[in-house]
Amino acid sequence: MKKLFCQSCGAQYQDLETAAGKTLRCKACGAETTVPAAPADNPMDALVEALSGADHAAPPPPAPEPPAPPAPEPPAPPAPAPPTPAPAAEPPAPSAPAPPAPAPAAEPELPMANAVEEPASPRPSAPAGAAVPMASPGWGKRRLIVVGIAAAVVIVATVLCVTLWPKGYDIEELKASLAEAKELVDAGPDGEQIDASGQKDLVAARDRLTDAIDKLKTLRERMAGLVEKNSGDAELAQLLTSTDSHLELAAEKLEHVQATLWPGPGEPSEMAGRVGSSVPVIFVKGHRTSGSGFLIRHGGEYGVVTNRHVVDGADNGLKLEFLAHEGGPLKETLELEVGPDAVKYMHRHADLAVISLQQHFSKIDKSGIRPLALAAKAKVGENVWVVGHPGAGSEGLLLNAYDKGYVSAITESTPGDPALIRITAPVNQGNSGGPVLNGAGRVVGVVSRGIRSKNSMNFAVHVHKIEEILAKDSWPRGMKADEIRRVVNPKAQLAVDFKQNADMVLSQGYTRHKWSGSDAGDYFRIPVARPGPLEPVVIREFRAVKGRTYQVLVAAAEADEVVFMVRRKGAEEPIYTSWEASVALSPDSLDFGADFKTPAAGTYQVRFFNRNAGRPSPVHAGLFAKTD
Repeated sequence: MKKLFCQSCGAQYQDLETAAGKTLRCKACGAETTVPAAPADNPMDALVEALSGADHAAPPPPAPEPPAPPAPEPPAPPAPAPPTPAPAAEPPAPSAPAPPAPAPAAEPELPMANAVEEPASPRPSAPAGAAVPMASPGWGKRRLIVVGIAAAVVIVATVLCVTLWPKGYDIEELKASLAEAKELVDAGPDGEQIDASGQKDLVAARDRLTDAIDKLKTLRERMAGLVEKNSGDAELAQLLTSTDSHLELAAEKLEHVQATLWPGPGEPSEMAGRVGSSVPVIFVKGHRTSGSGFLIRHGGEYGVVTNRHVVDGADNGLKLEFLAHEGGPLKETLELEVGPDAVKYMHRHADLAVISLQQHFSKIDKSGIRPLALAAKAKVGENVWVVGHPGAGSEGLLLNAYDKGYVSAITESTPGDPALIRITAPVNQGNSGGPVLNGAGRVVGVVSRGIRSKNSMNFAVHVHKIEEILAKDSWPRGMKADEIRRVVNPKAQLAVDFKQNADMVLSQGYTRHKWSGSDAGDYFRIPVARPGPLEPVVIREFRAVKGRTYQVLVAAAEADEVVFMVRRKGAEEPIYTSWEASVALSPDSLDFGADFKTPAAGTYQVRFFNRNAGRPSPVHAGLFAKTD
């Protein structure tokens, strides 16, 4: 409950809430006081109201003190003056009640029972003391003013905290740091700049890009934390996105520069540690021979480039051994096995093939073996290194052999189409498929063959031919899948080719006729032709009936390399020769057959020849007899 006091005599009033807006008269002294209306609910409205009124401009008077003994004063009009108190011995007049005694000056608080509540109405002017506002309403208004001011201060402080409080970072300083790193990234070469740059320029570019990446990573880490704390700062978020973009660009440029630098120039002893593990030994299962190759990465896949003749007849699959080498990434040999279908690319004319190692991608990726890069071209007179695993007779393989030479000549299949490079570095059996590296450690060719009777007459397939078979649209230079299988897995593929044409022959009234001899099968391989006149190297015999019609059906991998003749055993003259009537059904397969009649009963021979001086020729041949 709030208390009010009379400004004239100090008597106490009570219950401000019920007296708000009304005029009260002090029963002690008769002074009248108007109580102000209740303050507004909104503190700000109260503040406006308090500041807008003239009565509120003056500070409230101090709380009344106990009055001194009253001096003789005229009573305040219009209230009648209190009668002079009679002596204590004289009793009051009986006809009229005694007026109430004035409140003692020493007791400022009186009970509310002696307060009279009247409605506000025009009245005669009150004494000067009645016009002064009461102390309690003044303090209430002051409290409202204080509350309003405090609320305003809180609001203003909140706005200032949001807008002006330090963010913990300087956006301009962040921009400057990003611009500094960006300048280093932009200075890094790319594309043609890398191909044209010298070794020293690339080393400097590598150092600049490495420095830029370090700065960008530090800046990004800092920005990421700031963005997390200041999620509403769009400019800061944009800076973080820009930092990520420049970091990605710098990483791409650095990778390109490092790929160009690696393995870098050097003598064979230095080159060995850099590329040794990238040149595997290739074994064809079921054969005693071996070859070399080198790791590449194309279209996101790992593969090994080698010679076509290395994977010829790999019916049982291949085994590749990546060897550990001092200074290289491998601590022990990594052995990988693949089936014949892993040979994915093969050049139609050049001695090239590519073995896919996609099924072993994770093993290679974790091993740290680096693929070799291809050079843009080969140059006559430049120094080269031949890397591979040549055979050494009874001594076995010479693993990771390095031989130095130079490019002595470049031959072209057609003008502007380089096919072979002649190198002076020594080449031996087992080097086939190995890389020929230039002074920067990039591949300029693939070892193919050498002429033993001629010193330094060794040849490698030009790097241009590798790019031809790796191109998306490599046909007709690159073989199709079925054509590759005729080379890599000829037994299976030629059986399919043979059956397709055999069904047609059987539909024409023929039946299968077996070759004589228990070991005489339909599939065989004709060895490489020897110099000089054609000599029969594979013979199949059969028993014939006089005057009966027979047909020999042949499926071969090389259409123009396999021929045969038919003659009676012991006779000199043939009764049929295939080179007079053979028909090539496709560029790299031969399915032909011809009818012939046997002039007499007896044993006849079919003699098969190989005109290919470069590699053996697989053949699937069958005999058919006409039904009488």
